[in-house]
Amino acid sequence: MSSCYWKAKYELLLEGEIDVAMVGDVQDIPARIDEWPLFEERYVVVLVPTHQLANLPAIGIDELRETTVLERADCDVVSKIHGLYFPEQEPQMGHRSGHEHHLQHMAAAGFGVILEPEHMPRLPSLKAIPIQGDLVRRAVRLLAVRGRRYSPALDAFVKVARLWDWALETNSSVGQDILAGRKWRVQSREIKSTTDSLQATDWLSSGSRLTSHETAETLDKICTEPFAAFGSTDWESTHHLVGWLRDTDVAAHALKAGDTAPDFLLPDAEGRLHSSERLRRGGPLVVSFFCGGWCPFCTAELRALQAAKDEFERHSASLVIVTPETWDFPRRLKKSLDFDLKVLSDVDYGVAISYGVLFRVPKETREHYSKLGFDLGARHGSSVWMLPIPATYIIDTEGRIRSAFVEPDFTIRAEPAQILESLRLVAQKE
Repeated sequence: MSSCYWKAKYELLLEGEIDVAMVGDVQDIPARIDEWPLFEERYVVVLVPTHQLANLPAIGIDELRETTVLERADCDVVSKIHGLYFPEQEPQMGHRSGHEHHLQHMAAAGFGVILEPEHMPRLPSLKAIPIQGDLVRRAVRLLAVRGRRYSPALDAFVKVARLWDWALETNSSVGQDILAGRKWRVQSREIKSTTDSLQATDWLSSGSRLTSHETAETLDKICTEPFAAFGSTDWESTHHLVGWLRDTDVAAHALKAGDTAPDFLLPDAEGRLHSSERLRRGGPLVVSFFCGGWCPFCTAELRALQAAKDEFERHSASLVIVTPETWDFPRRLKKSLDFDLKVLSDVDYGVAISYGVLFRVPKETREHYSKLGFDLGARHGSSVWMLPIPATYIIDTEGRIRSAFVEPDFTIRAEPAQILESLRLVAQKE
């Protein structure tokens, strides 16, 4: 992770927002934070079993140089990897992202390989292969604030982690489970400040905690499918649109945690009106903005939310999908996907405008989808092509936004497990 990332984590530790952290090779640890070395691990190549290198016992540097690489954008180890494995020329870069789960879904769809720590939690559909020579390694340490009093459970975890023979466990499946958080779980107090946005991070660990193993595998498959369906022109168009959204900083206008959520009254797929004020009377309201049934990542998100619907109900939360699509499109979407979520039509884009997540579709993107036969203006009942960026909000019973996920990259969505964790934190505060 980048130095800025870890400085933020140090602050969360010192402020008591999180209790302990397991970290790799980080620098400038504040004096108030104790550190204990746990184990050392190597970097491996993570890829889909059908990849051309998947049957090798170990992958050599020459093979790596001929392979498309998917890379973490905020990882301090990247420069070390480049210096050792690619000293004369840059690797064949397929995609660079700051989101681990995003890269793993791309690898699962066959778009490249990832170089990452051996015990990093990963999708069940991926496999890891050693690199010849094991040139890149990292030391993993446990961090905690010196002198702070913890709960008995957390205190026991710290003591066991320090005494544990990690040299044995890191070479076993049991060790993989421990590191992935499936055996040893500590409920850290990751309460977001009212000015923070909920980012799409650590889905693997939080997902295994909040959903069954079967549901987690279903979500894995759901999220991987859109990547496999994309062609080269689709990727080119998507990259152009995401780059344009980042350059124009559309997300900066979106409402944030702590803001008052605008109330709305919208029709569902059957024509019934739903009031946001009424929806949040019995519990928190989750509002997810959705582009339309033509977007594979949007429909994948809906299928994932449908799979976790019972979990939302157990948190007494109402979930609504807000889309600019009108006419018969929402009803046809529900029928084709066979789900029963509330899909509300944002007629004339009013709600998306009030939340600050709407943008006018640029010319290049409009031309691409027109060639594919999609007339978004007609689907929206408007002559202007407008879309919301991916955004998910959790609103409490008083109408205040408690968490906000806003992401210009259309391939990245708020995971159901993250939303459920935020709902749990909202319930703790009320």
